This record gives sequence, structure tokens and C-alpha cells, in this order.
Amino acid sequence: MVGGATALKLVKPKNRSQATNIQAASTWGVAAFTTAVWLIQLFLHRFVSVMIGTIVCFFPVVVNFLDYILCNDVDLDLDFAT
Repeated sequence: MVGGATALKLVKPKNRSQATNIQAASTWGVAAFTTAVWLIQLFLHRFVSVMIGTIVCFFPVVVNFLDYILCNDVDLDLDFAT
């Protein structure tokens, strides 16, 4: 990348990106990424906990309903066309 190095020499030393600026930008990037992952993980944990609680709560109801339908020869007319 000779052209890139030449172009960098044309920029005033005051306006060149310094190692400290690059380090600070990368540190803020890592901090932002870590925060985003933490927030997503927190949201997913709560969402999954609620969904599992709902499934566990209604599972016996569904089992009893299916048991009733299968054992009592219930004819479900599911034709919704009128």
C-alpha cells in the first residue's frame, strides 16, 4: 500500500489519526458491542423464561384436552367455511 502511505504523508501531522485516538475508538466500540450483547441476552433470558412459564402452565390443560378428545371419540367439525 504505497499509495496509502504517500497519501498519509500529505496530511498535516496535526490532522493525522493518532494511535491514542484509534485505541479510544476501538475501546468504545468494544464497550458498545459488549453492552449490546448484554442487553440482548437479558431480554432473551426474560422472554424465554416467560415463554417456558406459559408452556409449563398450560401443558396439563393441553394434555387433558387431547386426552379427552382421543379417549371419548369426539368429532370436531373444524370446517369453518359458511
